[in-house]
Amino acid sequence: MAISQIQQKLLDEFLQRLHDCAGDTLESIILHGSAADPNPDSHDAYSDLNLLCLLRTLDAPTLAKLQPVMAWWREQKQPQPMLLTADEVLDSADVFAIEFRDLKNRRRVLFGADPFGPLEVPMDLHRVQLERDLRVNLIRLRQRYSMAAQDNKAVVRLMIDSISTFLTLCRHTLIAMKERPPEHKEEVVMRLAGNIGFDATPFQTILSLRQGGARMQDAEKSAHEIFGKYLAALVLLTDFVDKRL
Repeated sequence: MAISQIQQKLLDEFLQRLHDCAGDTLESIILHGSAADPNPDSHDAYSDLNLLCLLRTLDAPTLAKLQPVMAWWREQKQPQPMLLTADEVLDSADVFAIEFRDLKNRRRVLFGADPFGPLEVPMDLHRVQLERDLRVNLIRLRQRYSMAAQDNKAVVRLMIDSISTFLTLCRHTLIAMKERPPEHKEEVVMRLAGNIGFDATPFQTILSLRQGGARMQDAEKSAHEIFGKYLAALVLLTDFVDKRL
């Protein structure tokens, strides 16, 4: 597992703090996403620690007890954990087809039982969720760009922050096309770009920035040009999922 010592220390402290708050109510803590991927290509300086926490109950008193550890985790600049009960995992597999399919493929159990090994993820609503997630994140990207457009550094940061989500949706577009996605992120984009006909260059540039292979100063000079191509590619992708799938 190619996470850093600092990340591992954060995970260990989160586990202890959550166990102290939740006690016997806590059933599982699962790390998922790129930080849980054994493939070295998945790791970079911007990888978040995405956590799923399963508890026996999630009523208001239980949630109130969790407030100190959730506030502490937010202070570490990590995404808020997904909180579910074990029953909710079974009941919501059809509407979280993207998230749960990825969880089955990339997860690391930090504490407790693993409900995702035997879980069957229905794919009948997968394409609907795919289009919705593309549209929601496209709207969010436009909103954030309209607020950051006067700051080249902020525009580059916006692209770096958003690409992980869009890469997941690129991979799931290939799945919806009945194709097996490649292991490496850049290969996913290249194959999809070839199938649909969008420009993969902005994705390659942003991935290189995330992985330390491109100079931030050079990207900032051409931030708006890169963003324009990035946005155009995502519009084409969304339109393809809507009209062709």
